[in-house]
Amino acid sequence: MPSGSGRRRTRTTRSDRPSNNQHMPASPSSSVHAARKAVADRLREIRKDAGLAGHTLAERAGSYKSKVSRLENAVTPPSDDDIRRWCAACQDTSKAIDGRPR
Repeated sequence: MPSGSGRRRTRTTRSDRPSNNQHMPASPSSSVHAARKAVADRLREIRKDAGLAGHTLAERAGSYKSKVSRLENAVTPPSDDDIRRWCAACQDTSKAIDGRPR
């Protein structure tokens, strides 16, 4: 701003702005996220029940530990193939994610 314009700029600080989570309306995507989180939690449970670390599961499934993390943290939705490889790596081929026998 040119000096002497008489207008002062005020800065907005981080605390002045609403956070991304404030004032967010409930949306259908929140139920999608909840479903994705439930699948992710089940994948983690299967891995832990098998006594495997994330990097060991990744190695057995022919994947990367970063993918295991993304799947378990509901960042990336698993494909059908991801779920099959996950269960095979955990030697849990008798159950699907929903717990029903296959």
